[in-house]
Amino acid sequence: MIICLTLITSFIFSSELCSLCSTPLSKNFLTDSWGNNFHPNHLKESIFCKSCNRVISESITQGGYILPDSRYICNLCHQSSITKNSQIKKIKKTSINFMQKLGLEIIDNFNINLIDQNTLLDSLKEHGLHSISFQAFTKCDEKECNIYILDYLPKILFQSILIHEMTHIWLRQNNFITNLKEEEGFCNLVSSYFLKNEQSKFSSILLKSLFENSDTIYGNGYRLMNKKLEEFGWEKIINDFKKK
Repeated sequence: MIICLTLITSFIFSSELCSLCSTPLSKNFLTDSWGNNFHPNHLKESIFCKSCNRVISESITQGGYILPDSRYICNLCHQSSITKNSQIKKIKKTSINFMQKLGLEIIDNFNINLIDQNTLLDSLKEHGLHSISFQAFTKCDEKECNIYILDYLPKILFQSILIHEMTHIWLRQNNFITNLKEEEGFCNLVSSYFLKNEQSKFSSILLKSLFENSDTIYGNGYRLMNKKLEEFGWEKIINDFKKK
C-alpha cells in the first residue's frame, strides 16, 4: 500500500494539535491516509507500519514491533495479524464462500503458506521481479496450487490479498485465458468487492489505493474491469471470460 501524505496549507486554530508530539500545529502540516496530522519535521524521524502506513508511535498506534525480516508493524495491525494455520483455515473457508456468492466456484485444491519478506523477495527474484510492494504470489503445477503470503499481515489486508490470489487460481481452474492487464485487473476487482463489503476505515484506504494505483497493469487493469462491472455486471464479465 502506498504511503499517502498530503501537504496542507491552512489556518489552524490553537486547539489543533500534532498527533505525534501533541503541540499546536503550524500553518503547514502533513496528514496521513488515516487523518492523523503532524509537523513536517517528524517525517524524517518517523517509522511507518509496513501494513497500514500509520506512523508507529505511542499516541497513534500504541507502539509497534520490528519483525525478524526487518519489517515494522504497528500494534494496531499486530492485534489481528495472521500467523497461525488455524486463522488461515477460517479465512480460507470464508473467502471460498465469498467467491461462490459472486458466481466464482473455486475448487479447494490449493494451499496457503505464510512466508517472511526475505523469502518472498528471493522467490520474486527467481522470476525477474524485484519490487518490495509485492505481498504474495502463487505457484501452480498439474496437481495443485500454492499461495504464498507475507506473515503478520492484519486480517483485512491478508484476506483481500488472498482473494486476489484465489481469483488467479479460479481463472486457471476454468482454463480462462486472457491478457495480463485484464487478469490482474479482474483479480483486483474481486478483491475490491470484498473490501467494499467490509465497510471499515482500513478497507476504504485499501480501496483508494487500488483506484489510485498508477501501474499500467494492476492500476489500469483494475479501472478497466471496474468500468466493465459498472456497465455490465458480474455475470457478463464471467461469461466473457468463458468465450475467450
